[in-house]
Amino acid sequence: MFGISQISGWTTFRDKMFSAEFLSVNWSGLTAGLFLGVVLLTCVFSAASFSVLRQRYLLWYCARCVAIGVLAVMLSPIDLGPFFGHDSMARHTLGYFAFDLMVALVGPFLASYLEPDAIPRRMRRLLILSFPFALAFAPVFWMSEPPAAYYFGRLVAYLGILVLLIASIAVALRNKSRTARFMVAGWAPVLALNLVNLPVHIATGDPMPQFLPLLFACLGIEFLVTALGITDRFVTLRRERDRAAMREEMLIALAQTDPLTGLANRRGLENAFGSQVKALALFDLDHFKSINDRFGHEVGDRVLVHTAHALETGAGLAARLGGEEFAVLFFGGDPRIETEVLRQAINEETSGLEKGLEVTASAGLVLLCEKRDLREVLRDADTLLYEAKAQGRDRMVARADMHRQPELSVVAA
Repeated sequence: MFGISQISGWTTFRDKMFSAEFLSVNWSGLTAGLFLGVVLLTCVFSAASFSVLRQRYLLWYCARCVAIGVLAVMLSPIDLGPFFGHDSMARHTLGYFAFDLMVALVGPFLASYLEPDAIPRRMRRLLILSFPFALAFAPVFWMSEPPAAYYFGRLVAYLGILVLLIASIAVALRNKSRTARFMVAGWAPVLALNLVNLPVHIATGDPMPQFLPLLFACLGIEFLVTALGITDRFVTLRRERDRAAMREEMLIALAQTDPLTGLANRRGLENAFGSQVKALALFDLDHFKSINDRFGHEVGDRVLVHTAHALETGAGLAARLGGEEFAVLFFGGDPRIETEVLRQAINEETSGLEKGLEVTASAGLVLLCEKRDLREVLRDADTLLYEAKAQGRDRMVARADMHRQPELSVVAA
């Protein structure tokens, strides 16, 4: 991610690094243009990905790409006018600051890029703190003769950041981080180059030959590999979100579904009840307790399941409220006819389950004339259901909105 400079002879190295002769030999306009194109595409890719993913690491990475792009422009032979001439202090200062910013942004980028369980929380905090820590030594570039202690502190700080980055990647790899694998592939050329350059730089006082072109070539590789990693992260996050959405839908469905019959339960009925509902019918199996007592609960459960199948044959939404009680919401058609058809279908669906078993059902139907509360409608339907049972069972009692008290309708088997 960065090169490390000597403690002595700083001014000579700085002037040499940004001299027109050095730039003309090692950094052609074509190379600069190609690299800046890669930087621009990476920034656009990161910004576009952020609009979809809303992940903070994309902003850190985009900022780092901008810093690298500024550094590349400052090192390129591009003419930026007299104020930013090749040997101007302004160009030197901006280039050095872009270099330090490029290094400083690595920590917070990695902290937000790695998966939540990839590294310990304390290590993640250290990566974030490396950002201001690295920038604290940026003024060394603007000093003609920086104090040796200050410059040595910068050297120690950058080595510490390098060790922290390597340790973070190692821990993430140990925790089987998929993101860390992309980071290793992207950063390996940059790290290898700096490790080779470090002894040469310390021994000679100058970076190794062709260091800058090699550095930016390695950074170009990092851009491409990181872009692949971001794409992989996008696919992984989308897959995780899809799975989470499916789990949520499944949990919602389970919370609204009766486990025995597969019909909606009371909560499902409440969610489906609205202004489009034209009528509600309440069904109750006659003498169901005696069925359980005579044939056993297993047969009783089969009766409930077949009753659910019968109610599902209609156009309404069927629900099991508990025990042997069912409800159906009607959204159109003739609810009186449909309720009676369903009531008869219960007998047909359950016939033949056991020898001597005959299942009948009573029903109470409320026709809605205006929007009402579900609890009130269920209470009215329950009243009509008990009227049907009081009249001998195996029949339907229907009435329009009971608050208006219209004529009662009774349909017997």
